[in-house]
Amino acid sequence: MSTIKTLTWSALWMAFTKKVLNEHSPWQVVNIDTIGPWSVMDSNVIEHTLYDQTIIDPATGWFESVEISNKTMYNAVVAFDNLWLSRYMRPLIATIDQGLEFMADL
Repeated sequence: MSTIKTLTWSALWMAFTKKVLNEHSPWQVVNIDTIGPWSVMDSNVIEHTLYDQTIIDPATGWFESVEISNKTMYNAVVAFDNLWLSRYMRPLIATIDQGLEFMADL
């Protein structure tokens, strides 16, 4: 590869990674999603339905996850407060999908 192509590729790569890495500062944005349901059996052969709420800081890649019993707005908010807001700085932006647990009337 010629020197010009190498330098051009290096400059483009540095510009791309700088934009991606510096798009948000740490702890300013979190991505929240609820996944599930999963059906699991306990030792007494009783079936339980479980959900999991995930919270990710895209700037750092920091990932937290917590089990919630059902997919309601109350459980989603309490889980976010207990898992994230009680331990880390409050984000400026919280992005969510269009899950119904975040669209209920207050």
